[in-house]
Amino acid sequence: MLVFTNALEGRDDDFNRWYDETHLTEVCALPEFVGARRFRLAEAQVFGEQQFRYLAIYEYGGTAQEAVDALMAASSTFDMGDSMDMAAQHVVLFEDL
Repeated sequence: MLVFTNALEGRDDDFNRWYDETHLTEVCALPEFVGARRFRLAEAQVFGEQQFRYLAIYEYGGTAQEAVDALMAASSTFDMGDSMDMAAQHVVLFEDL
């Protein structure tokens, strides 16, 4: 599962602290999720300016639908903080070929 996000203007430090210390822990505590890594957008790009500055890659077991169901069931318990630009996020799930 790829999660593209942005911090609110001027809140990158808060956002990264929240994501690393709170959000990753909450999502990876779900039995369907087995790990995650985060990335920051590099300055060097092939196709110019990009919409998102951060990427989290979550690995899940089972099917994409099971991962979505687990996230939806737990979403009301997640501490979503106040530093993420909620209007600037994009989530895409992929499955093995």
